[in-house]
Amino acid sequence: MAPVIALCWLAVFFDGMDVNIYGAVMPHLLDDPALGFSPSTAGTVGSWTTFGMLIGALATGTLTDWLGRKPLVTGSILLFSLGSALCAVAPDATVFGAGRFISGLGLGGLMPIGLALVAEFAPPSRAALATGVMMTSYHAGGMAATGIGLVVAPDHGWRWVFWAGALPPSSRCRWW
Repeated sequence: MAPVIALCWLAVFFDGMDVNIYGAVMPHLLDDPALGFSPSTAGTVGSWTTFGMLIGALATGTLTDWLGRKPLVTGSILLFSLGSALCAVAPDATVFGAGRFISGLGLGGLMPIGLALVAEFAPPSRAALATGVMMTSYHAGGMAATGIGLVVAPDHGWRWVFWAGALPPSSRCRWW
């Protein structure tokens, strides 16, 4: 029980971090002439992330029924990490937007699965508490993204901040 909840907490922490990384580095994206971002482009790219999350969340239920929860958790983590890596190497706004869309697919898929796993593995009398504790990870990840953006981006550039979103698979996704 506790390991599953802890792993879900960690996965959703990276989910929250990846969602919020974009806002944490926005000024640096706008200042990078090679990327070609304008305020309008920045808004459009942000919408692509949310659109990917919508599709990921809607597809997760059916895919989980077909493939199971473990493969979908791993797939979601790989998708949002791959999207972050694509953003880190993006030569222009189009590729960057594609990376954010791919991230969104994984980000939207992970939360429903994490909630289902925590509800399943928590003792019935502690299911609400376990779900609440897991949801703190999303916000902790958002705070971490802001901290990383403030500390890393000014001295090392915005691309290094997106590499932080690609960290989860560095353990080869052997969480499960």
